[in-house]
Amino acid sequence: MKLTSSMLIAILSSLLNISGIASSQESAGRLYQSGLYKEEVHGDLHEAIIMYKQVGDKFPKNKATVAKALFRLGSCYEKLENRDDALITFQRIVDGYAEEKSVANKAKERLAFLFKEREMRNSKAVAVLPFKNINKDEETEFFSDGFTEDIIIKLSQIRSLRITSRASTMRYKNTAKSGREIGLELGVGNILDGSLYRTGNRIRISAQLIRASSDELLWAELYEKEFGDIFVIQSDVANQI
Repeated sequence: MKLTSSMLIAILSSLLNISGIASSQESAGRLYQSGLYKEEVHGDLHEAIIMYKQVGDKFPKNKATVAKALFRLGSCYEKLENRDDALITFQRIVDGYAEEKSVANKAKERLAFLFKEREMRNSKAVAVLPFKNINKDEETEFFSDGFTEDIIIKLSQIRSLRITSRASTMRYKNTAKSGREIGLELGVGNILDGSLYRTGNRIRISAQLIRASSDELLWAELYEKEFGDIFVIQSDVANQI
């Protein structure tokens, strides 16, 4: 078969592409090994962190090496007792590099351990998310925000609890994030949320307390009372928690 110029160009392009991929993999591997050397031989965790981050920044397509670099990055954060960044890094592996099964499984193990540790430290920490306004009208929306704020104030008066401020939780209004994600971002072990529906002079409020690390339902209650009994509901929710 006679080779045409277009066929030759295609073959050369393919060879160059393969060569480029191999070169990229080698470069990513060398940078990863340099980070490993800094971490394990010199004990320079900060320099190792920079190198592990560069693997992902410079060679994002080399997923196997990036996943390993991210795992070492998470380990460095753990050694520095920066547990929040360690959790975020390991979660990133689980979410984005599931095909790298060996590394992803190790990341899951570290997540489970860190969440268990955090749960022990944050079992008394509660974030009250904005209660959802089922009516979707402006008046009830205003009332719903006020109800949330009053719950936060009442809970903050219980000295054994650590309550996240309203300013920190308001950004989760109508959020689609999971309890685990919110707990991770706020550093709390428990999340209180619910909804509010008003019809005439009656109000129906649902409230639930979940464990952030597992989305386990710890407590839930449905209240349906006259609007004037709203303060009784607030007190009951606070006492139940």
